[in-house]
Amino acid sequence: MIWNNSFLIYPSHFCFFMIIWIGAMISVSSAHWLGVWLGMELNLFGMIPLLIGKGQGQEIEAAIKYYFIQSVGSCFIIIGLLLNNLCLSIFLMEKLFFMVGLVMKLGIVPFYFWVPSVMEKVSWISCFLLCSIQKVSPLFLLINIFQMENLFIVMGCLSSVVGGVGGFNQSKLRSMLAYSSIGHGGWMVGGLMMSIGGALSYFISYFFTCLIVFSILSVLGIFEYSQISKSLSAGNSTIFYLLSLGFLGMSGIPPFIMFFGKVIVISSFCTFFLGILMFLLGAIISMYYYFNVMMLWSIVKFNVLIFNEGKSSFGLLVLMSIMLISGLWVMLILSNGVFF
Repeated sequence: MIWNNSFLIYPSHFCFFMIIWIGAMISVSSAHWLGVWLGMELNLFGMIPLLIGKGQGQEIEAAIKYYFIQSVGSCFIIIGLLLNNLCLSIFLMEKLFFMVGLVMKLGIVPFYFWVPSVMEKVSWISCFLLCSIQKVSPLFLLINIFQMENLFIVMGCLSSVVGGVGGFNQSKLRSMLAYSSIGHGGWMVGGLMMSIGGALSYFISYFFTCLIVFSILSVLGIFEYSQISKSLSAGNSTIFYLLSLGFLGMSGIPPFIMFFGKVIVISSFCTFFLGILMFLLGAIISMYYYFNVMMLWSIVKFNVLIFNEGKSSFGLLVLMSIMLISGLWVMLILSNGVFF
């Protein structure tokens, strides 16, 4: 089996990881808006070196794009804070500026265009951070914007559909997973407006599913569909079974953990049937490109069956057990009504 060196993590990376995590915690736990803003800026400064990576041209371009969009988002947030502190509230303008800044940082409809263009040029580790940790601060801060819940629900519904449709005909896995991130971000925002606990459970399930998928893709060094056959020929059949389970989990089908996250969010929309319909439509559409990846590598190496490879069977059985147990704890929480 051939492992790709793109999975290597250098000692300096841990410093940047800590900066990102500390920045997110400062933003979430701060009692003053100035601390919130400082935490997000600290988070940004820790993310930029990781995006630059090895200093290649496309990585630098992605880092510049990310820095620009995050800086513009911060400007909107500062304007909103100034309007609020100066008591210049005109038709909720301070909340509107604050909302625009956070939505830009979060990367959902209507400010989602930067997400695919940045993710398709950076490493898998950076992609994982963009899809997970970087969403923590904006999501928690959206809770504090009142009187705009319906607008956020609409944004969440549209993000789910855009994330599903945008993933069609993508030749790069990073672009596909970027649109997947947009769709899942819509689920989080929509769930956040109805149930904070539901959104939190969805984020946790998405975090660990992304950790599995992005780690495997980083190990294999696969960035495009065309590289799948080459990686399979190198004897990576076992790990592809694990990757398939990761994509199944990300699609949100039972018994994987993401399914129960979606159930919790949908349960909070019991009186908003149009929202439920749009979220389900986006989820069903997004299943296409998850299953497309699985079908592609299955066709390339159709003769490799799980029942003919003992090691593959054992690895698959172990991961299925882990994923099943991970989903069961969410089901138990749901049945006990902890989040309701």
